[in-house]
Amino acid sequence: MAVRQFDQALQKLPFYADAHFYRGTALVSLRRYAEALESLEKAVEIRGTHAPALVNLAVVHQIQGSNDKAVEACQRALSVDPQCTEAVMNLSNILRNSGRRAEAIHMLWEKIIDDEKEMLNAGNGEKEEETGDETFRESSRTQSLSFPLDVSAMSPLSEENLGRNLHVVCVKWGSLYSAAHVNALFQGVGRCLGAFEEGEWRFICFTDEGGEEGLDPSIETRRLPEHLKTWWGKAYLFAKEAGLVGLPVVYLDLDIVVCGDLSPLADLARDRSRPEFALLSTNDIKSELAQDGFNSTVMVWRGRPELCAIFDRLTKSVLRFVHRFDHWLEMIVRNALLVDAAFPRLVVDFCQHFGVPVGLNWSAGGDRPSKVVEKEEDNSLMLKCETFRNEEGAMPSVSGTLGTKTGSGGNSQKGNDSSEDLMQGVAVVSFCRRPKADEFAGFLRTDEAAKQFPSRFECFDWLLSVWG
Repeated sequence: MAVRQFDQALQKLPFYADAHFYRGTALVSLRRYAEALESLEKAVEIRGTHAPALVNLAVVHQIQGSNDKAVEACQRALSVDPQCTEAVMNLSNILRNSGRRAEAIHMLWEKIIDDEKEMLNAGNGEKEEETGDETFRESSRTQSLSFPLDVSAMSPLSEENLGRNLHVVCVKWGSLYSAAHVNALFQGVGRCLGAFEEGEWRFICFTDEGGEEGLDPSIETRRLPEHLKTWWGKAYLFAKEAGLVGLPVVYLDLDIVVCGDLSPLADLARDRSRPEFALLSTNDIKSELAQDGFNSTVMVWRGRPELCAIFDRLTKSVLRFVHRFDHWLEMIVRNALLVDAAFPRLVVDFCQHFGVPVGLNWSAGGDRPSKVVEKEEDNSLMLKCETFRNEEGAMPSVSGTLGTKTGSGGNSQKGNDSSEDLMQGVAVVSFCRRPKADEFAGFLRTDEAAKQFPSRFECFDWLLSVWG
């Protein structure tokens, strides 16, 4: 519908740059990339300073594998509008996906520090602005923001200062994951903590207002700050106010299934001879485009006060320009222990490990999985658009996720190996983005699943025992 409306407008006003821009953006949302490229290029041809068109042109170039052209388009957008959030985020992500992470980090710090200085100059010194229940502080020490936390240089907490009980924590925000996901995680942790006795570990869910409803009464809850949305709630775990300083902590995302012995993670959290902070790498995660980065699906740390900087340095400028919490960790943390390198196969990515395509909606509502995207999906690109409906009647997202997968793609197992072989040594299976664990479990009970995964009940018994 939207494309036809813009076609009609362009018949009357063929040199109307905005109409070409909106048409191209609608075509991107429909994944008609060749046509979108033509429209967006026309918008830029008519008006070379059309920053939104340049932003979306970069998105299409990256999807089509033209990273150099994508970088150029982002840089042109920033020459027009140096504070364009989408252009900064997209440029950072495209550089990461191209193996230029150091360049991406340097560019982000420059933008953040420049933005901090502008706010300071506007406020004539130290400026405090109230946002929700939290106060952001932009002070004259902006240059120190980029000073990294070197985990390898941190001296271990003394035995008397390290809490004895293990703290397993998760973050629940919005409606993406339900109380059932928190309860399933809690029960899985309880089954798989090995030698830990009752009372030697605590499970805490950090959640937004109303997020406590439906949770198991044994789960302790703590409130997230209102101003930290989506994955940024993870940063609050490192705040002094979160109450985890001086404690051994294992963090687990809600998009995982615990299916094996968690003792290696629990022991790591309490082992004073190991680095103070550990997390996953992006390697062998099928939905990750950029290799050798950080992934915070699983994190382990001992609550050294220095780690509070992960939250304390989270200024308004950081939240403005840094796309993901994982990218923030890459910017501020050095020499973290990589869990997947220290404990191979302990944590595996579902799509990579079992050869399941990323971005398919494997729901129990039909016999076939419905396709969400034509290519594997990444959440690395921000689409710049105004609100309108596409031809299918859907509302395209202003921060829509578009991308292609290049690189690590595992060979499909499809039940050819036994569950024992595939799951040997595995304690955690991560379901990054789609399919979700409960969706795929529902799909396994359909007739179509019997064709695609003949040995599904043996191969996925670990999943069905949780989401059966």
